[in-house]
Amino acid sequence: TLSWNADAVADGYYVNFGTDNPPTDVLNMYGNGALTTLDVSGLAGATTYYWEVIPYNANGNAVGFATWSFTTYDSAPSEVAMILPADLATGVSEYPTFTWIADAWADGYNLYISDDNANFVMTDVGAVTGVTLTTPLNYETMYYWYVTAYNPNGESPAPLAIRSFTVQINPDFGGDGTLYGGYYFANSTVDGGGFGYQPTFDWIDISTTGTTFSLSIDGLQTAIPIGFTFNHFGVNYTELTVAANGTVQFTGFDSDWDSAGNLFIPDAATPNDLIALIAMDCDPSQIPTLFYYDNDADGNFVFSAYMWNDYSDIAEFVDVQMILYPSGRIKIQYQNYMNPYGDTGLNSILGDACIGIENADGTIGHQYRNNGDGGPMLDDMALCYAMTAEGLAEPVAGLDAPTNLVLTYDLGLMNLVWDSVPGATMYNVY
Repeated sequence: TLSWNADAVADGYYVNFGTDNPPTDVLNMYGNGALTTLDVSGLAGATTYYWEVIPYNANGNAVGFATWSFTTYDSAPSEVAMILPADLATGVSEYPTFTWIADAWADGYNLYISDDNANFVMTDVGAVTGVTLTTPLNYETMYYWYVTAYNPNGESPAPLAIRSFTVQINPDFGGDGTLYGGYYFANSTVDGGGFGYQPTFDWIDISTTGTTFSLSIDGLQTAIPIGFTFNHFGVNYTELTVAANGTVQFTGFDSDWDSAGNLFIPDAATPNDLIALIAMDCDPSQIPTLFYYDNDADGNFVFSAYMWNDYSDIAEFVDVQMILYPSGRIKIQYQNYMNPYGDTGLNSILGDACIGIENADGTIGHQYRNNGDGGPMLDDMALCYAMTAEGLAEPVAGLDAPTNLVLTYDLGLMNLVWDSVPGATMYNVY
């Protein structure tokens, strides 16, 4: 289709069109009336055509008009060169962005996606060189993808090397008893309820009853008694250390701001054997941050930090609470996040802080959030780790005894089963 802008004083238009220049061999002074478009068909492939539009009115024909040209397709487009996601990429968003290099002969592109490298779903995305999905892909799943280009002569071939990528872990809940050292995790948001068990936010105020301490920049508060034997990744502890840069550590104490600011989980680099609450470069000496610890009425260990602030911006801070349970359950809570300048860059709490848990040698752990990616950190939100999915729910006082106990004995093995008890996080067998 040839098209052009209307001339305000034209009564109509003549069109010249052809393979010669000036063009005359297909259309020569074709009267198109007052229309500003003209469809031409039956063109040859791989051929350059020239065309002119000559406005006219009662005073005559226009002069000085331009000659335009274009070249028709000879065949279908060539194989498309893909850009993102990179092949074998991991941690890709569930709403991935696909990009590729434009083909000069393409009218549009088809995007093909599959989770088994066999049954691809095709989407015509039009004449663009990038698209972001609006329907989420499945977490922790490998997908295969490629792009083809098309024009009236056909579609380009699929590439010989089809790309793949893996979608990130679910940021709101996860674990299956084997990942992350056996831990399950969930937050208290609506999206964190996938297991049917999740924590609730319930800040415990120990500011009038707990033991208080302060920390200097890059300081440590060591030998804090937990009040019971706490099991962390299979190792028992009775004491812990709080580091100024946003971590709770059980061994190998490291308070260096650079270590915390560049922490990834899991990673053999120190610090290890930890619970990262807001691991980053902090300075609790400036406001100062108020720290407390105590055991609540149920015997759980409670640690609270009020106004734990970002080193680079003391006006940005958050209240953090960690609760350790005799069952091994870990609960982290956030409230009163203050960010008056709205900074979410790499030097902000939201853009920098690492949150998660890690074992003693840094080989196993779960990174919930880091450098702005991962699960949310919200006001009045709780994050929980437990060794069972049921343990993510809040413990219930006065639990009923298990029922329907069945004991079997077969080939020297004794097997005891019972109905689960709502709210129970562990069972003792006598």
